[in-house]
Amino acid sequence: MIIFAIFMGGVLLFIFRAFFFQPEPFYPPPFRRSSTFQTSNPSKNSTSSSPSSTSVSSIPSKSLKNPFEVMGHNVHIITTATKCIDFIRQMRDHCRNFPVIGLDCEWVSFYGTRQKVALLQLASASGLCLLIRLFQMDAFPRELRDLLGDPRIFKVGVEVFYDGQKLLQDYGLDVKGTVDLRHLAKRLRVPGKFGLGGLAETVLGVRLDKDWRISASDWQSTELSHVQREYAAKDAIVALKLFQHFNRDIRMSDMNQYVDWPFKTRFNS
Repeated sequence: MIIFAIFMGGVLLFIFRAFFFQPEPFYPPPFRRSSTFQTSNPSKNSTSSSPSSTSVSSIPSKSLKNPFEVMGHNVHIITTATKCIDFIRQMRDHCRNFPVIGLDCEWVSFYGTRQKVALLQLASASGLCLLIRLFQMDAFPRELRDLLGDPRIFKVGVEVFYDGQKLLQDYGLDVKGTVDLRHLAKRLRVPGKFGLGGLAETVLGVRLDKDWRISASDWQSTELSHVQREYAAKDAIVALKLFQHFNRDIRMSDMNQYVDWPFKTRFNS
């Protein structure tokens, strides 16, 4: 009887603890964006191999040149209004011969919320490419505003009209003269995908690395990595080169109908 009583007491104690002393549930910590590239499980939409660096900030800044060269363009990183004025004046001079600029933007999103545009990329046909780190600048010179707002100078790219809308919303930079390259590709019946990467490969035979681990990396980091710099520069330069290719078959005067006209897709219509 004593053994039975001890046994029943243990059973009752176990039931009592099970019902009245539940352990605290475990909740995983909230997701936070990391600037580190993962080398495993690459994105299925990647068009090339993973970056050789595992982090967008892993290369010491002293080893990164400024300016540097990408696809025959001298690329300059701009963080001050004074430097911006000098190079924007050069770019405007380039536009006297060919009034077209490749334009693209990069930004950071946290938990699905877009932050202000962090980087503005501009490329001229005379071999100048500017990576302007907007979030680091305390003022935007009149020269930059005048260049972006000049409707006589085409700003070309994919989704370029919406890039202009973001710049207006975030910094009050009014962008005029945007021409979405997809209008021109559609007119010429270019086959394949109409993203910048798809057009570059189909039209130019250039394969861009569109790995999401680069496009979604930290564009607000103190220093941009070599991978980020090259990625950003190529987007603006390739946009310009695509326009130059389409310009062989479409006169610039015939492109006025597409100026500041957003290209409608099922995602933005």
